[in-house]
Amino acid sequence: MHVDQRPAGRQDISFNPVSHLLVPLLGGASFVPAWAAGAGIKIPGASFITPLPAPLSYMGPGVAAWMVIGVGYLIYLYLRDPQRVLQVGSIYIDGDS
Repeated sequence: MHVDQRPAGRQDISFNPVSHLLVPLLGGASFVPAWAAGAGIKIPGASFITPLPAPLSYMGPGVAAWMVIGVGYLIYLYLRDPQRVLQVGSIYIDGDS
C-alpha cells in the first residue's frame, strides 16, 4: 500500500535518512524478539525473551518445515511446466493499466 503524504503542489522527492532508513530499520528490528521467541531462538543479551512452553514451541520448526515443503513443491512445478508457474503472476496483473 502506498499513501502519498506530500502536499498537493509539492513535487520534489528527496531521501530523508530518518524516515526512509532509520524508521524502517527500527520497525523491522522491533519484530525480532517476538520472532525469536516464536522460533525458539535464544538471542544473547536478550534475557527478556522467554522460550515458549512445550506445545507452542513446536510451531516454529513446523512452520519452517511447511515452508520448505512449499518451496520444494514450487520448484517441482516450475521444472514440470515453467510457463504455468509464470502465468500465476498474471492473475494479479490488471490488464487496464
